[in-house]
Amino acid sequence: MIKQIFMRIFNKILLFIIVYVSRPIEWLILMIKYKNCKIYNKGRGALNKYLINKNGEVYLIKKTNFIIEYRLKVFALRYKERILSNKYKYLQEIVKKDILKDFNLCTEVSKHEIVYKYITSAEHLNVKNFNEKILLNLIKAIKNLHKQGYYHGDLSCNNILVKDGKYYLIDLDEIKVILSQKDKENDFNKLISSVKDKKIKNTLINLIKYAK
Repeated sequence: MIKQIFMRIFNKILLFIIVYVSRPIEWLILMIKYKNCKIYNKGRGALNKYLINKNGEVYLIKKTNFIIEYRLKVFALRYKERILSNKYKYLQEIVKKDILKDFNLCTEVSKHEIVYKYITSAEHLNVKNFNEKILLNLIKAIKNLHKQGYYHGDLSCNNILVKDGKYYLIDLDEIKVILSQKDKENDFNKLISSVKDKKIKNTLINLIKYAK
């Protein structure tokens, strides 16, 4: 019992040290690579976020700390970050096949890094920016994602960005492989439950039902 408590405390201390010591080193490496980089936020666990300027455009980089990921696998700890590398593998396939087309902001994917185009002043899907035609096309793109054997995993209004009349799916690192019909249904059920406006919710349900 005492040994288990000691190991838990030791693991937490080790995780803290690795995160806060490795992050500035990681940032310096990105500074050398891109010359213009800043920390977007502190991230959580093994995930860090950075903004870079590349060829005059701003990109958001999500990086998993491979040291932490390796440690989580070795100690078999029950953290979400344990399977991040597998998720990145699926996203890499989706980007390569261009499955989501114009609804995808992701440009590059490697084992420990995802690069997104960064959009300023974007809003989440809401009553003011709701557009039935664009949403229909997005639903079709999601259904195509399902046909290819993947599902988003965290589909909601908060993960749909709207800018200048265009919709974008974000948090694609949550993408998983479909194991059953229930996975597809859960994807859309999460999206429906995240909508507060009744009119939009009813429209969304009909679009999901009839979109091909």
